[in-house]
Amino acid sequence: MWLYFLCPLPIIFAILSYIFYVKGGKKEKIKDSNLYHYPPEGLNNIDVAFIHKGYVGEKEIMPLLIHLANKGYIRIEKIKKESIFSRSKDFKIVKLR
Repeated sequence: MWLYFLCPLPIIFAILSYIFYVKGGKKEKIKDSNLYHYPPEGLNNIDVAFIHKGYVGEKEIMPLLIHLANKGYIRIEKIKKESIFSRSKDFKIVKLR
């Protein structure tokens, strides 16, 4: 007897899920997908990260190194170290200016 009450439950849940999706599931589309974020004038990403979080991590240092290499302040060189059992790649940072 109780099985008759359980059979329509999946159908009811599917209908309710569809109603909730239609009412609240749609999100606004981003108007411009080519958004660029730059730090304020006179600050770099390290300064902004420190002001925002209170500390500076690896995620903030790596883009700064690439930025400094593009500006010509440093050069990043790849160093290959080979041994019998493994090959490792390290990087060397050379100050230019």
